[in-house]
Amino acid sequence: VKIQSMDVLVTHILAQPPHRKGKYIALDSLLYSIGATKLIQLTESQESEPLVSSFVQEIGNRGNNANSVAELLGKFLSLLREEMHTKAGIDLNRVGESKKERRKKEKQTSEEILRKTINQNEDDMRLLPSWINVWVQPFASALLCSRPSRQSHISSYCLPLIATMVGGTARKVDASHCFAALLNEVNLMGEADSVLWAKLEIIHHANKLLKSNCCSKFLRNEISNAITLDTLKMALIHESSKIRLVAFQTMNP
Repeated sequence: VKIQSMDVLVTHILAQPPHRKGKYIALDSLLYSIGATKLIQLTESQESEPLVSSFVQEIGNRGNNANSVAELLGKFLSLLREEMHTKAGIDLNRVGESKKERRKKEKQTSEEILRKTINQNEDDMRLLPSWINVWVQPFASALLCSRPSRQSHISSYCLPLIATMVGGTARKVDASHCFAALLNEVNLMGEADSVLWAKLEIIHHANKLLKSNCCSKFLRNEISNAITLDTLKMALIHESSKIRLVAFQTMNP
């Protein structure tokens, strides 16, 4: 009965108009009680717009709710990552250990486990594609909206969330993979100026968070595919001041 009443309460909250700030404050307070997976299920039962898309769109509206929605979105995607990886049998705490911690534990394990750990590539993809698919398309589409002011607003709120989504700034390899996935998604959307700006903006935010020494091979490859040297030179002298600025920022994180 308690679970059913919680479902009814959350369903009622989800049905509130998107401009109501109390909607996001209430969802934030109930998120860890209801769970991220269950929240998606309740949203789908209402045949509503996908949860991540609705959150990103509300952030883009540049209203008073942007901070509340962005904070909720970061927590939601982080919790969903934990739930999906746990269901898949992936120990995120093990993945997030530092090299020093791993070496200490390796000394206490059997030789077989030790060999497996040594053979692991630190650069291997450790995030479920199914989790990435939940947010990557809504983020990419929002960055390519037709209104420049909305683009910038979404970028300034959503791209920094990647650190929160992967479990904190210490998980730089996972964050690098997220930036790579987003860059790949945007790169598939053509060659318009909006696409060029979005690609440069993603690289700029990735550089700020990760620095060059934490850039995974996935991100390096995506950057090479997305922005050639000639493209960068062209962006630096582009007729759009917005593109010129982000191109310069990309070179000087």
